[in-house]
Amino acid sequence: PPSLARWMCRGPHARRFTWGLLLLCSVALLASSVYRAATFPFVHDESLSFAIFSWEPGWGATVNNHLLNTFLMRWCSALFGNSELSLRLPNILAHGIYLAAGLSLLKRFQHVVLQMAGFVMLNLNPFLLDFFFLGRGYGLGLAFLMLSLCLFARAHEEKRLQQPGFAKHLYLCGAAGAMAVLANFAFLNYL
Repeated sequence: PPSLARWMCRGPHARRFTWGLLLLCSVALLASSVYRAATFPFVHDESLSFAIFSWEPGWGATVNNHLLNTFLMRWCSALFGNSELSLRLPNILAHGIYLAAGLSLLKRFQHVVLQMAGFVMLNLNPFLLDFFFLGRGYGLGLAFLMLSLCLFARAHEEKRLQQPGFAKHLYLCGAAGAMAVLANFAFLNYL
């Protein structure tokens, strides 16, 4: 019946259930990234990033040097040692930022089917998931891009509702976009 369909897609119980499910899936995806970061061996490009700040600074002039990622890898190496997990920690944290910003964008949809479909499209691409457990700049760039989009949507809402936070959110949007570029120069097209 039409009333049941409306309840399933727009009712408060359906929305709470959907958000609980999406949060649970987000935690599972983040846990998967942590597990993969701790158990998978380093790949060639990650090793070159590690070499840039360890013993071969000449590689810093190559395209392999994703500036923000290399800086954060160096910082994590100094704080937590040189395990795969510690060197990949910035991208794991970036996955958390990506998931939170994506959920914030999806929350703007009223229809739970759109929220769930959006979550699947944003988060269940296997190539995308690989970026968040590797010690490269792609995961950081994606996280800052998603954060920038979220802040841009918020700035638009502030402008539409005539609220005072428009400029703040717009500047933060630009800053997040700039951080995406520092993470990986390929994100210059976005900025």
